[in-house]
Amino acid sequence: MTTAAHRTLPILVLMLAVFFPTSVRGQQVLCLDEADDIAALQIFEHALNTYVELHRRVELPLSARYLSSDPEAAAEAAARLAAAIREARPDAERGEIFRPEVADLFRFRLANTAAAHDYAQSEPAADDEGAPAVRLRVNHAVPWIVSRPAWPALVRALPTLPLEVEYRIVNRDLVLVDVAANIVVDVLDEALPAR
Repeated sequence: MTTAAHRTLPILVLMLAVFFPTSVRGQQVLCLDEADDIAALQIFEHALNTYVELHRRVELPLSARYLSSDPEAAAEAAARLAAAIREARPDAERGEIFRPEVADLFRFRLANTAAAHDYAQSEPAADDEGAPAVRLRVNHAVPWIVSRPAWPALVRALPTLPLEVEYRIVNRDLVLVDVAANIVVDVLDEALPAR
């Protein structure tokens, strides 16, 4: 094969991936064009902003107690914040923020980023036999001991988040976490490709 053909083949593969419907984990990706991507991102931003506004509204009366150098007082304030958020969204469940079109777009972006950055070789295996099984539940405490920060390249592939929340990885799931309240906001199951 000539050198020109070596350069053309990856471009052709990329063009096919962009212009034709693809499958992530055997599921049809809903976002087939830029307009669908934009719509999915707007849905995500609206749902996320709704949550962050709720967080800020319930946090405001608690903020004086929350800003403490005493670890016990800070933990107590975080527990109060978590309780106030749970009370404000008692029926919260998976998929309120990671709606189907958002989930498809995120899985697609994460799969492409993982492949482009050789994620399987760069990150420790998340689904080892020794890893504890964790049931992630919205509005419940974050399992910090088994979660890890999302790899920077993965974070760059996703929308920027307000300071109140962050992306975490638990096994292959992408978890949206309220950092101050120490609660799971939403979970995108099997967001990362299997190794």
